[in-house]
Amino acid sequence: MTKDITAARARAEARFKAPAPPAESEATRAEREMRERTERLRAERLAAEALKAKGAEIRTGRRRGA
Repeated sequence: MTKDITAARARAEARFKAPAPPAESEATRAEREMRERTERLRAERLAAEALKAKGAEIRTGRRRGA
């Protein structure tokens, strides 16, 4: 009797349970990783350019906002 109730409860819960999200495919994962890497490299490049510009301003004695 308990097994019947447990099985019925499991079926009812499965019926109303949200479906699991689809697994990420290999191509989708590779595309996401490439996009993240590109964004990270771009951010590093922009930071390096900003640092270089700031260094040039300091060397010439001109600072922004001063």
